[in-house]
Amino acid sequence: MWGLSSHLPGISSATKVNLKVPATLEEVVEGSRVTLQCKGDGNPTPEFSWYKDGTELQPSANAEFTTNRIKIKAFASGDSGTYSCKAENRAGSRWSTGGNLTVSVEGMSL
Repeated sequence: MWGLSSHLPGISSATKVNLKVPATLEEVVEGSRVTLQCKGDGNPTPEFSWYKDGTELQPSANAEFTTNRIKIKAFASGDSGTYSCKAENRAGSRWSTGGNLTVSVEGMSL
């Protein structure tokens, strides 16, 4: 009871996607670098997976994955879509909520 909840296995309820680079969505232009970060805590530390429009993403020549980030080296119109993440550990999984990002090239509509 006394502070034990922080040591119990699980994943925090506050998992969300943050835009790291550029500073705002308005700055996403064709060819720009885009970095998204999945924020979520858990015990044990969760592993993260990335999704675009509900389809799991895999590393590629243009998309680099690190612990909880995806870096798109040269954003193109084909990269436009809604990005979400899933934090998962042996205690369960949690999808990002309220922080999913819809990213599109300036001037392009989905």
